Formats: sequence, structure tokens, C-alpha cells
Amino acid sequence: MPAVGAHEVRELTRADIPTMRAVLGRAFADDPIMEHVFAGRSDVERRTGLLYALFCRAHLHHGRCLTTRDAEGAALWTAPGRWRVGRGQQLRMLPGLFRSIGARLPLLMGDFEMMERFHGSMPADHWYLAVLGTDPPRQGHGIGSALMTPVLEQCDAEGVGAYLESSKESNLAFYGRFGFEVVEELRFKGGPPIWPMWRDPR
Repeated sequence: MPAVGAHEVRELTRADIPTMRAVLGRAFADDPIMEHVFAGRSDVERRTGLLYALFCRAHLHHGRCLTTRDAEGAALWTAPGRWRVGRGQQLRMLPGLFRSIGARLPLLMGDFEMMERFHGSMPADHWYLAVLGTDPPRQGHGIGSALMTPVLEQCDAEGVGAYLESSKESNLAFYGRFGFEVVEELRFKGGPPIWPMWRDPR
């Protein structure tokens, strides 16, 4: 895959998952949703890494999973019509979810279902950016932009939209530069807000 700006972007593979476990664990350890999910835990980074490694494995065959040459971050994109998690996939993910989240998982299922219901109200044809994370020491160097660009270009070529949920208000302006607009503010029960965002093709 050609370079995007200063970064060589490539497809993420199963062999990258151990690295992504560490990279995304660091990237999302201070995320408000992760702090809510793992409230009171002393090992938030480790548990976050377990969760995002699980997400990487789940997304490998449902769209495009991108990283850089040196695996400094990841963008997990789900192809149009493939973002819903089927019952079989839910059952396969359940042991990993319990290893990461633990006994609080049943309490959080309502929040996840809320997000999925809202997602279902979006136009059917769209690419879904489920995860975008960069290793903290490499943030601010254009890696997130590079990881988003190939699929956004594909969206424009195919004439389809893109959707994501931002869990940090400080990231809304970043996504806005790529054409994403906030469509709603949702809130986890007893927890922080999350902002669904939509982008029309250009």
C-alpha cells in the first residue's frame, strides 16, 4: 500500500495483534469510556489492551484493518452492511469480553445495545470506523490522519458515507477536519457521553 503523507500504511494482520494489544492499551487507557468501564481497577491499561486486541481479531474479516509500517496505531473499519455483531460472533467474543471487562459486563450490555440501536438509524450504506488509536508517544505526527485517508478516499469513490463514535470531546474537531459532523450526544448510564458522527461522501 502506498505512503499516505509521511507514513506507509498497510493492512493489519493477525501477527500484529500482540503489538496492537500494547499500543491500543496505551492509546485508550485514558479514554473516558474505558475509565468508566474499568472504574476502580488498577490495571486499566492491561484490560484495555485485552479488549482492543479482541476488537482487532473480530474486525480482520469484516472490512479493512490498517496500521503503519511500524505498527504505531490502528484503524479498524467495517465494510458497508457488516457492522452488526451477529449472535455467533457475540458468543465467540464472550470469553474475551469477560477476561477484559469481568463481572461488570452484564451491566454494560445495555450501553452497548444503546449505541448499536442508534447506529442502526444511520443510512445503510456506510463504512464504520470502529476504532482509531495511535500510540501516545507518536500522537500528533499525522498517523491517525494517514490511517483514515485510504478508506475515506474509498468512501468518496464509492459514493457512500462513513460513521464513527467519538468518546473524547477533544477529538471532535479532528474528525471535523475530515468532514465528520456530530449527529447526537449519547450517554452511558451513570457514565460519560459519546458522540456519533457522520460523514457524507465528497
